[in-house]
Amino acid sequence: AVSSSVMLPMLPAPELPAEGAEEEPADTEEYEEYTNIYSYEILDDGKLIYAEMYEKYLMATWELAESNCNLVICEPSGEEISRINIDPELEEGEYFYVNTLIPGKNNHMYVMCDGFHFDVDLTAGEAKKIEANNLTRDIYSVAFYKDGLPVVNKWNDDYTKQSYVTVDLSKGEIVEEITLPENMMNYNY
Repeated sequence: AVSSSVMLPMLPAPELPAEGAEEEPADTEEYEEYTNIYSYEILDDGKLIYAEMYEKYLMATWELAESNCNLVICEPSGEEISRINIDPELEEGEYFYVNTLIPGKNNHMYVMCDGFHFDVDLTAGEAKKIEANNLTRDIYSVAFYKDGLPVVNKWNDDYTKQSYVTVDLSKGEIVEEITLPENMMNYNY
């Protein structure tokens, strides 16, 4: 039998910190940041308005560390005119997603979310959170406008009748309702 031995190189002993010296943290916190545009509208004067969501996550746990949502108004050229923070009334850690933007009367914009919506006064630059009710909870698109109010398609509770409703989003109330004939229920509008 042949025997061989391998000599391993000697490694230097690790240096210990001097007595009283603080150790540096082994890992620094790393974050992932996202900025997304979720919805937009063209205003009557030709300007563009969109919802811009900023989110910052701690990469180690994917915990949401910071977020904010702004309505941004731009000239047709793309030049930003104003930016309105719309989430100051949210409780810490409360998350939302922008479903759609709905223009309202008197320079107001409604930002529809799940469970609530924001009534944004574009002139004053202020946003007010309004809790959703059965009517406003599921508004994702507007069929048309009547007297400056959005008209949306709505089903009754047991999905047997369909209607168009004119909605006052500031109050969460139906202003007018027109029930569609039953023979139109299988069509999209």
